[in-house]
Amino acid sequence: MEPDQHMEYFYIVILSSFIKKSDFFMPITNKFAIKEKISARKNALV
Repeated sequence: MEPDQHMEYFYIVILSSFIKKSDFFMPITNKFAIKEKISARKNALV
């Protein structure tokens, strides 16, 4: 892994921590949360 890629990942983790602090320690749950939000929007439209 190159230093630039590592810093980019670190930057994303920091950003996600501001959006949802609990996901700072669990990035995987953040992906599931995003999928749930998308599915919730689809259900709202239907």
